[in-house]
Amino acid sequence: MSRSVTIGIPVYKRLHCLPQALQSVAAQDYPNIDLLVSDNGLNGTKVKEIVAEWYSRPYRLRQNSVTVKVAEHYNQLIQEANGHYFVTLDDDDMISPNFVSDLVGILEAHPHVAVAVGRQHVVDASGRLLQQSSDEVSDFLTGEEFVRVWTKYGFANYTTFLTRTKDIRECGGFPDYPRGYHIEDAILLKLCLGRSLAFSKRCTFYLCRSDSSMSASIDHEELAEATRGFLTFLDSDPRILNYQRSHLALWSELKDIMATMTWRTYLRHWESLDRQRISTIQWVKVACVLPFIPDYYRGVISVLTREVKRVLISGIKKLIPGATSSIGF
Repeated sequence: MSRSVTIGIPVYKRLHCLPQALQSVAAQDYPNIDLLVSDNGLNGTKVKEIVAEWYSRPYRLRQNSVTVKVAEHYNQLIQEANGHYFVTLDDDDMISPNFVSDLVGILEAHPHVAVAVGRQHVVDASGRLLQQSSDEVSDFLTGEEFVRVWTKYGFANYTTFLTRTKDIRECGGFPDYPRGYHIEDAILLKLCLGRSLAFSKRCTFYLCRSDSSMSASIDHEELAEATRGFLTFLDSDPRILNYQRSHLALWSELKDIMATMTWRTYLRHWESLDRQRISTIQWVKVACVLPFIPDYYRGVISVLTREVKRVLISGIKKLIPGATSSIGF
């Protein structure tokens, strides 16, 4: 008999998206699925009604009496999982019909592999393809190799992957950062260091991007707190520290890669979305909330220099039309 797989769907308020997530689970060609849908949005009977309408296979439903933080909600799913394997599927995302069967087959055949990942298609609310991962990624990578190529192959994030339930429990589950930002980075790092990951090109995870997606809706204070939390995690998590003790020089290299990836994410968000949303004075202030990382602050100075130049040029154009061309701008 095939091993059971728990698919945990955490639900908040995007109830209009839930049917497509449910349909993608219902279409799985794997026979032994333990679907666990969890309502964290105080939605009354609405989630139960949607699941009953759109999912005809057996399922379990849980509901929080108060809304809890994202990481706590995800960890509730992990703790209540009945399956030998576990995967989280956000309520607005989807998976191809062979997603579970393909990734289970990989983990069954390769006990040294801690995490199995499918191809990734980023789509908008209408299903239009926005971005996709590259098929050039190797079928297998050690955890250390994976850290070095974390962003190389076009994966927008690694939210939905398959792992063994006991492994994700033993590594402590998801850490608590605002809106769940960076929590999948932390859990993947703990799962994969000293082990391996598999990448399948036969199945697909569909990541939906919309105005309600976390990357678009998270504010600067939440992102700053999440960024600081993840940078602290790299120096304080017990599992990471245990790995560091055995791989001192290697971890120094890997930590620098992860830290750089993290502050660059914050810098991009600050330079683009924050500039549009908050006042100039506040925008300058929130650039300085991260710990002192020389390369990050060099990036901040570069952005501020460009912004000052842009403002000066705009002012000169208004005062003296055509003057900027004559002074070399």
